[in-house]
Amino acid sequence: MRVTFDSNVKTSYRDKDFLNPELTVVDALDPDCVILEIKFDEFLPDIIKQLLSIIDTRKTAFSKYQLSRRYG
Repeated sequence: MRVTFDSNVKTSYRDKDFLNPELTVVDALDPDCVILEIKFDEFLPDIIKQLLSIIDTRKTAFSKYQLSRRYG
């Protein structure tokens, strides 16, 4: 199982030099939004299920790549 929190997701317009520290970027995601990503195979531990049931969540498919391509 893997748990990831994604925030501050940025993108650039048609620029593939993503390691350039001077690259101009824009927010690809609302700055107040945090994406909780949980990847698992067949079994999701009960403690994770319980934690998800007490916070305001929504199960959905989400692609950071697709989101970033909106601009380029």
